[in-house]
Order: sequence, then C-alpha cells, then structure tokens
Amino acid sequence: MYKINHKMIFISILTQMAFGFFWLTAAPTPLISIQPDISLALTALACVVSFVYFYAWLISRLRSSSRWEMGAVAISLWLFCVLPNVVITHLLFDLSLDVQIYTLAFSAVATLLNAIILPFSRSSRSIFKG
Repeated sequence: MYKINHKMIFISILTQMAFGFFWLTAAPTPLISIQPDISLALTALACVVSFVYFYAWLISRLRSSSRWEMGAVAISLWLFCVLPNVVITHLLFDLSLDVQIYTLAFSAVATLLNAIILPFSRSSRSIFKG
C-alpha cells in the first residue's frame, strides 16, 4: 500500500465523518427512531474507513495517467454499484422515493468527496521514484 497517500485518506475520512454527523442530525424523525450512541459512531467509522481505503486501493490499482479519469472512476463506481440500490430497496422494503434518496445521499456525497480528494493527491513516497 505504498502508493496510497495515507494523509489524504485521513483527510477524506475526517471530512466524511463530519458530513455524516451533520447528515445524521438533520435526518427526519421517521428515519431515525432511536438516539445515536457510540456503537453507531464506531460502525459508521469502520464503514467509512473501509469505504475510503477501497476507493484509494482501486484508484491506485488502475494506474491512470489522468487525475480526472480516476475521479470519474470513483463517481462511476457509485453510479453503477450504489445507485441501482434504489430499485432494490424499492422492491424489498417498499420505501418512498424521497426516503430512498435521503438514505443514499450520504454515499453520494462520500463518493464525491473521495473523487475530489483521493485522485488529486500524489503518493507521499512518489519522491523516491526514479
């Protein structure tokens, strides 16, 4: 994992956790029926860390020459992997469209943050390359 800039991953994780805090506090009452506790925060942190490291690993493995292409890959991954969950959640849980959009909003913003932060930072060990 020497090609991954861990400082930018840390910045991305902190940004997503800050956004997640505000996203959760703004949630409508029908979606949040219990008060958030430490186990919810730890679960969210574990999910965000694995989410960011997966994106960083994928972007580093593609070895694209353009940072814009790597950002497009991150956004495309959300479009073709996460967005189809609207159909699945509609069929399985019979949720209204506005509730589905709200529940998928965090992943959309988190993906956008990853697409902005991760590809546009070089690896911290890139100075040792010949």
